[in-house]
Amino acid sequence: MFTIHSPPPQPDHSLDPDAVDATTLIILLHTISALGLNVRTYNSLRRDGIAFIGDLVSLPPKLKVPGLGKKSRREICAALAVHRLTLGMNLKNWQRPDSP
Repeated sequence: MFTIHSPPPQPDHSLDPDAVDATTLIILLHTISALGLNVRTYNSLRRDGIAFIGDLVSLPPKLKVPGLGKKSRREICAALAVHRLTLGMNLKNWQRPDSP
């Protein structure tokens, strides 16, 4: 007899802004310079238009930014993990502070 197993549920990386605590919201509104990334990583992200931590965590987990390799991706993931954040988070209603 065969048993069909469904795939394991995927983790939900979405953050509901109403459920986000104030500390996390403040972190999302900081610029990426607050993460203390090395200059090459920081400049590559800025060149790609990523200015805020909220922008960064909204990127897909398979980060595709020109000039960044595996080492930079590991550095970014480690810096985000300090704040309990990850790449690929779905921030509902995320608006950059400088957007209308």
